[in-house]
Amino acid sequence: MSDVQSGLRLDELLREVQQRLAEVVATRGRMQGLLDAVLAVADGVELDTTLQRIAQAAVNLVDARFGALGVLAPDGSISRFIYVGLDEATRARMGALPEGKGLLGQVILGGQPLRLSDLGEHEASHAPFAMLLLATALAVGGLGLAWFLHVREPELPGVIAARFGSFYQLVRDKFRIDELYDVVVVRPLFALADALAWRVDQGLIDGTVNGAATLVAATSGVWRRFQTGNVQHYALSFLAGALLLLGYWIVG
Repeated sequence: MSDVQSGLRLDELLREVQQRLAEVVATRGRMQGLLDAVLAVADGVELDTTLQRIAQAAVNLVDARFGALGVLAPDGSISRFIYVGLDEATRARMGALPEGKGLLGQVILGGQPLRLSDLGEHEASHAPFAMLLLATALAVGGLGLAWFLHVREPELPGVIAARFGSFYQLVRDKFRIDELYDVVVVRPLFALADALAWRVDQGLIDGTVNGAATLVAATSGVWRRFQTGNVQHYALSFLAGALLLLGYWIVG
C-alpha cells in the first residue's frame, strides 16, 4: 500500500514539474516576444511605420487575431487609429474609424483596461435611444419647415423678414461675429505688428546693429595705427602695460 501511495505522489510531483516547466517555457516565449517587439519598434523611423509595428508587436505578443492602437489628440479624441489583422471586407463593414466617443471613450476617460467578451454588452457601445429620436425629429422637422416656407408658402419668408427687421438682418449676417472678430482681434494684431516693424525692428534692432557697425568703422582708423606689425612696438606696449599695473599695485 505504501508503494502505491509513493507511486501516486511521484506521479503528482512529475505532473507539477511538467506544469512548472510549461509555465517557464511560456514565460520565456513571452519575454522573447517582448524583446522582439522592442527591437521591431526601435527599427522604426517614420511615425506611421512605428505605430504600425507597435500594434503588430502587441498582437503577436498576446497571440491575438487583430489589434488596434489609438493616438490621443490634445482634446481627448483619437487623432490616429492604427489597426492590424483586418481584411478589406471587415474594414469596409466598420465604416468610419473610431474617434474615442463610444466604448473607447470609456477607456480613455477611465484610464483602466476594459475586458468584454461581447462589445455589444456595454451600454457605451450603443447610442442612447432618446438621442436618436431627438436627432431624427430635428431632421424631419427641419425638412418640413423648409418645405412649408419655400414650397407651400413661398411669400412667408419675406413677410417674416419684414416683420422682424433688424433681428432678421442680424441673424442673416451671422450675428456679425466675423466683423466683431475683425475689430477685436485682427485689426489690433495688425496694428501691433506694424508698430513693432517700424519702431522695434527698424528703430531698435536695426539701429543697434547699424550703430555697432558705424562705431567700428569710425574707430578703425585709430586702432589701425596701433597695429603696425612691428614686434618691438608690441613688446613696448606690453612693457608699458606691465609698468602701469605694477605702479598701480605699489601705490594702491
